This record gives sequence, structure tokens and C-alpha cells, in this order.
Amino acid sequence: MEEYTKEQLQELYGQLPKDLQDAVYSNKIGELVRDACQKNGLQDSFTNILKQVGYVFLGILPPDEFKKVLNNPAVFSKLNNEIFFNLKNSLDPLYGIKLEKVPEAKHAPAAEKKPVPQQPKGENGSDRYLEPLE
Repeated sequence: MEEYTKEQLQELYGQLPKDLQDAVYSNKIGELVRDACQKNGLQDSFTNILKQVGYVFLGILPPDEFKKVLNNPAVFSKLNNEIFFNLKNSLDPLYGIKLEKVPEAKHAPAAEKKPVPQQPKGENGSDRYLEPLE
């Protein structure tokens, strides 16, 4: 993704509707992003994800591209439904799209633990495949 100068970002910000300007600096949105990251093991990516959310607000990153960049259905569905959808009246005309809520993605199920097969034991409880030590 292209990097933008502070001046370019400020110019884009100045052209936004009031609700998107407020969203860029919203503590509530920051908390929603942080919570979604923590619940999905993405704490290390919080700053970058928050930056990408800001790019959506600024008109730089369409929501469908954000989904690809994020590459995490559970986080995307939460952010889309709780943030972007609530700003759809401003985001729809900005991107020429119609934002819709998406079904909440489930976390990947934890791998099922299978018992480790035990090797057969000999008569005296020793491993029958080993030769006795003399």
C-alpha cells in the first residue's frame, strides 16, 4: 500500500464528513479495534490494523480491500458490523458501495486433542521393543 505524507492525510481528512472526521480520532473505535485484536490474538498488529481502519475512513482503503489486507474473518466481521456499518451513510457515497453487515465469523476451532498412542509393553512393564540391558 502506498505511504502518505502527513500533509496528504490532513488534506483528505479536511474533505471528510463530520462523522468520519470524528471517527478518525474516536477513543471508542480504538477500543473496539483493540478488543477485536486481543480476542483474536492480534495484539502485535493492533497499531497497523488501527491505521488501516483510519485509511478506510479517509477514503484510501475500500472496506473490501481492508478485508483482504486484514485476512482475519473474525476481526473483519466485528469491525465491519460495529464500526463501518454504523458509518455507512458516509462510507457508501465515499466508495460508491452499499455496506452491509456480515455474518459473524467464528474463531477457528481448537485442534482436537487425540491421545498419543502408547507403545505395547512387555510382560514386566518394559518396552518390548528394547533389548534388555545386561
